[in-house]
Amino acid sequence: MLSELKKFWNELHVKILALLVILVSIIVSIAPIRSFSVIESPDSTSRIKGRAAIHVMKERYKNSKGELSSSKINEVLSYLQSISSSELAYLKSDIKYPSIVNLLSLAYSPNNPEKGVNLQTMKNVDDFYNRNTIKIEEILNNSPDDYKSWEKAAILERAKSIERPFVIDFSRQWVEVYKSLTILFVIISISAIVVGSRLFSYEKEKNMDMILVTFGDKRLQRIGKNKISALLTFLTIEFLIGVLIVSTIVFSTSGIDGWSSQIQIQFFTSIYHLTFGGAYLLFLFMGWISIMAIGTLVGTINSFMEKSYASLVAGFLVVFLPAVMMRFDSLPIYIRKFFKVQPVNGFMTIGNILSLQMFKLFFIKSLTTTAIIFYSIIILIVCVLITPRLFSSRMKNA
Repeated sequence: MLSELKKFWNELHVKILALLVILVSIIVSIAPIRSFSVIESPDSTSRIKGRAAIHVMKERYKNSKGELSSSKINEVLSYLQSISSSELAYLKSDIKYPSIVNLLSLAYSPNNPEKGVNLQTMKNVDDFYNRNTIKIEEILNNSPDDYKSWEKAAILERAKSIERPFVIDFSRQWVEVYKSLTILFVIISISAIVVGSRLFSYEKEKNMDMILVTFGDKRLQRIGKNKISALLTFLTIEFLIGVLIVSTIVFSTSGIDGWSSQIQIQFFTSIYHLTFGGAYLLFLFMGWISIMAIGTLVGTINSFMEKSYASLVAGFLVVFLPAVMMRFDSLPIYIRKFFKVQPVNGFMTIGNILSLQMFKLFFIKSLTTTAIIFYSIIILIVCVLITPRLFSSRMKNA
């Protein structure tokens, strides 16, 4: 395996890809930190930015932090309504009770943003913890053809069983790190396609295939297994380095506050029973298994086609086309759902958090993330098993 790993690591384009992963990891870590911005006071137009903004935001959370009880929510509503100016009321309330005012707006605003919401005219918000179900019902009713009856029932059941009360804490950094991971995973997947597209055609392009054809079937299969192992090792190292850089830079600056807070405080209509920390770990695993599936899939294509450039083009089409096709509403829903569970969509962290769609895997009702992980594992296992045999067969028939 080490000889195979060294073989493609000696290629200049592979070193460039590895460097690109490191650079992108640094950039997508620093950019979110610089994007943090908070207004100094309701009477000021000046804004505090970057690390200083993070410190100020954390300080302001002292009035919001902790369990969000019904009495706490009504306390925030009363404070907001005590200020006559609507614009000033929202600014002051958001400064004194960060996150909670935004949550109220998310909970009581209609799905059509043009209709708006006026919290100042509401008597109370005692039904706050039922609002996610109501809003999800609205989404389902607006897209009746996208969800079957069993899906709707399962979705609403999950919505009603979300853990309550919410635990409020500073959590903006989690939203940013999820976005950063999406970009990082896409770059690593490109690396997987490029490396995988030359994995089995390397010897042929170097005119070394005449030596391989003299080997027996078992030895050729062993070489094929070593190539796959080398590819998976290389991609795993890239993945670990990228994730380590992103996590170190972002969390050393913003902390891991909100690790145990429900993701619903940022993504109100999500049906995932996850905290921000749990979602982060889920996305790391899903991103990794999706990258492994993509790498082995393109490697399999290359072992069959035996041409690097043709494999590269085919690899990009097979991997990224589903991410495009799933967005065409003109396609039947079952086709769009098939495209949605392809490995490339394992990188769409925010989209997966907000996805309401469910799938039946051997009669088990599963969420989008579970379906993506399941199909990625299937692709990975099948490719790992058949590719060495395919490589041996193509070499013997060359």
